[in-house]
Amino acid sequence: MTLDELIDALTYTEAGCGEDALADFERKVGAALPAGYRQFLARCNGGFSRGRLGVDPSPGLSLDFGICPDHFGGIGRGEVFSLDAMNAMFGRRPSDSWLCIVSDSMGNGLTLELKGSDRGSVFLFDGGQGAEVGEALGRRAGARMKFANSFLELVGNIAELSGDERWW
Repeated sequence: MTLDELIDALTYTEAGCGEDALADFERKVGAALPAGYRQFLARCNGGFSRGRLGVDPSPGLSLDFGICPDHFGGIGRGEVFSLDAMNAMFGRRPSDSWLCIVSDSMGNGLTLELKGSDRGSVFLFDGGQGAEVGEALGRRAGARMKFANSFLELVGNIAELSGDERWW
């Protein structure tokens, strides 16, 4: 999927963030946002997939399962789509080295690394819901596993689900 296709697939979107809002948020988190995610926020300030999208990890990574991303976070989007609210759900602070940018209906998140050698990479954060499934897959609550090398690579791995594949 392309960034344009992702934006078209989302509902409850808002117009993109202006440069001032992006710069303010970067000051708040203490790091410049990686280019691909910054581009997404500049064009579409988050949204909801309504269970219509699925994403698998990038080839070559150790994960063998995907997720159904629901909420794509935005800046100042209120209780549901706000990056602040999303990160509070996982106990994150703006000064931490990663930022939850996507959540799914099972309490998991996709996080964007903001600093260090993995800067720009996307990780799956196991939120601990659906524990019996996670344990069967060898996962544990709070674990982070590399999912994609960048936000735009993640977007390229997203596919629209149809029929029985949809979550709702």
